[in-house]
Amino acid sequence: MDRWIGRWLVGVGLIHMPVALIVHRAAWQDIAGAGFFNVVRGHVDRGQAAWFMIAGLLLLLLGAVIDALEKAQAQLPLGLGIAMLLTACCVLVLMPKSGTWLLLPPAFALIARGLQPQPW
Repeated sequence: MDRWIGRWLVGVGLIHMPVALIVHRAAWQDIAGAGFFNVVRGHVDRGQAAWFMIAGLLLLLLGAVIDALEKAQAQLPLGLGIAMLLTACCVLVLMPKSGTWLLLPPAFALIARGLQPQPW
């Protein structure tokens, strides 16, 4: 079994976080200037910046877990691939000009692997 799905997601997460800092630079400066704690409420731009960063962190964590499963040659859950595909499709409907297209290859690969019978 090729071990790429988790690494792909880790890579997307690692790219996502610095992009979040660059694209939302002004919002992060406001967040830092306000002291970080409880500074998002009522500020749409700060909320967008925070969620952009959180999405990158979650992709990084999910990728690390999937990579560990791939390394252990464990069965990858079919539901995880389906959930990733449905989530990506929902986001793509709302924001087609986004990097969410990068979730389609690992989603389809998770589905394909989840459909493979276990050798034991």
